Amino acid sequence: MFRYVFNIIAAALMACSAVFATGYGTDHVAVKDLALVRRGEAVDIDMRLVYDKLVLRNNEQLVVTPLLVTGGDTVSLPPVVFRGEVFDIIAQRNEMFYDEYTPEEMPYETVVFSRSERRSREQALSGKRTPVQTREDVIEYAGTFMFPVADGAVMLLRQELEGCGETDLAMTRPVGSLSAPIAPRISFLVPVITEAAPRRASLTAHINFEQDKYVVKPEIAQNRTELQKIYDFTQQMLNDDDLEVRRVVVRSYASPEATYSYNARLSRHRAEAVSENVINTLEANSSMFDTESVPEDWDSLRNWIAASDLPSRDQLLNIIDNTPDPDVREQRIKELDRSTYDMLYANVYPNLRRTDVDIEYVIKPATLERGLVLIETEPAKMNMEDMVMVAEHYGRGTPDYERAMHVTMRYYPYEMVPNNNMAANALMNGDTRTAKHYLEKYQEHPQCLNNMGVASYWDGEKDQAREYFHRAAQMGCEDAQYNLANFDNLEHYYN
Repeated sequence: MFRYVFNIIAAALMACSAVFATGYGTDHVAVKDLALVRRGEAVDIDMRLVYDKLVLRNNEQLVVTPLLVTGGDTVSLPPVVFRGEVFDIIAQRNEMFYDEYTPEEMPYETVVFSRSERRSREQALSGKRTPVQTREDVIEYAGTFMFPVADGAVMLLRQELEGCGETDLAMTRPVGSLSAPIAPRISFLVPVITEAAPRRASLTAHINFEQDKYVVKPEIAQNRTELQKIYDFTQQMLNDDDLEVRRVVVRSYASPEATYSYNARLSRHRAEAVSENVINTLEANSSMFDTESVPEDWDSLRNWIAASDLPSRDQLLNIIDNTPDPDVREQRIKELDRSTYDMLYANVYPNLRRTDVDIEYVIKPATLERGLVLIETEPAKMNMEDMVMVAEHYGRGTPDYERAMHVTMRYYPYEMVPNNNMAANALMNGDTRTAKHYLEKYQEHPQCLNNMGVASYWDGEKDQAREYFHRAAQMGCEDAQYNLANFDNLEHYYN
């Protein structure tokens, strides 16, 4: 065995004079599909080293070392080593006996050429017919390396051809540069200002009338107090500069005793009487007032019976649900149990006789100055558009923006805009979990899909991220189109 190794080494030494005859200055290995991305102190490298034209003699070695150069500093990455058979035996012996490599110098990969493969390659390069090659001529060089390099670093490929104890610098040339990672575009939404939907504020008062009468008399029972409730409520709404009152509806309810037609007439007149009283007292614009009436409030009566523990509860509910004619319905209740009817008449029916005041209004658009005050004091008097305007004033990604959007979410929890913007603000602070929580309900909107793509990308779910970007881009989202075009160079966020 030792004699065999000695003979090989001797043969290698005899061939020293011819080692570099054809190698000097040759670009033995080419780089394709290079991608360099910096993430803080880490560098992601992905490239293909193609060596289909490389031919090594038995006693030669080619060391291909990627270098990152910033200014006067150079960082060497793990090399790829190509060896002839004889050189490999010598190298293994040195490594075994002398521990030649330090951990930083350990090869990324070592490729050994056999004699038969060298002859096959020589014939291939000379154009002669050759057997099918037995190896792929590409090395996928990829990994994440921790090197403190700056943006703008240049990547060089150094190729050193060695033989018989000498080194010939075959080629050192630039193959790429390390550009700054590209921040993905995060989508915020600004709502389109449209005609605000009317809102409604309501008040219930119990105005007592003399039997069969519809004249409002403050001195009866608690009428004075109940009327004052209506005055205060209506006046407050009419005088609020932040609101535009569109309509005041005075609605009167009657209880089921007497005939339905009689109660319809009575409740209508009582609604008109209360409305006129309020208009005269407040000196209000009568054109804003309307009246409505509910002759017999069977809904409220049914709800009360259903929540009770009356022995005849189920029979009473059956009568109410299955007797269309209200007069027949009342008579059947009397006949079922007179004592129960008397109890309802004395204790329940009085509360059915009431007056509701519904005020329909819209919130006026707020100026920024007014919105900054309202969001802290009376956010209920703000439109969603005004709340978003205030948040935008604070600045995206700031704690004040998040606070303003939390208020918006409290009043408009099911609107897409605040949900998307809460997610976008979370992404600006690297919180992908919160972002996904707000976006999960809106998988068909392009800006929401783009933000889901950013969250997925930062969570390492790149296939899913690409799909989100692709869907959003097809819908016309420019942010998603940008992210898709720069997908391989988008920055990675790490807490």
